[in-house]
Amino acid sequence: MTSEKPLVSSDSSSKPPEESWLSIDLIDDRLAISGLQGARNWELIRDLGIVYIIDLTDTHYYTAFPKFIKYHQIPMKDNSSEVMLKKLPHVIEIIDKAVEAKDGKVLVHCVAGVSRSTTVCVAWLMMRDGLSAQAALEKVKAVRSVVRPNPSFMEQLKCLEESENDPSVALIRYREIHPEPPASHLCCSLM
Repeated sequence: MTSEKPLVSSDSSSKPPEESWLSIDLIDDRLAISGLQGARNWELIRDLGIVYIIDLTDTHYYTAFPKFIKYHQIPMKDNSSEVMLKKLPHVIEIIDKAVEAKDGKVLVHCVAGVSRSTTVCVAWLMMRDGLSAQAALEKVKAVRSVVRPNPSFMEQLKCLEESENDPSVALIRYREIHPEPPASHLCCSLM
């Protein structure tokens, strides 16, 4: 009889990419990343000591374990219209408070654990450790090989880096390059 090993790893080479959708990967001793399926896996959540879950999905909000987990939802779309920098201060504050509480780990997840959750974890590492966007991305990729922020998120991370990891300044810089579209006005003509 063989025992199955839990789908958690600190070495992405030990896990086939198809298993990444099911796993929870530890970035450091307090921060973990996953997709939606990992965030639904009670055994992994419990075994890893996760007590905070930040859900970045925009349609799959899931609170299966409210007696044991403190959930936070910050809906983000995984496309070029999402300005992650607007939401970043709030998400970083939640991560920081969870890390400072020292009562458990924090899990950041999106649907696949590839783009949105990666972007937030990379930004947190940049701001906490003063890393470049590339260095922080490599740190996350070392434990989760499937990570790949969308091009817009990568551009926003570069703006964050160029703004000395200040999200407010990065947002101004990003808006200089990509102005906010004007609000659409609905016109009705009465006949």
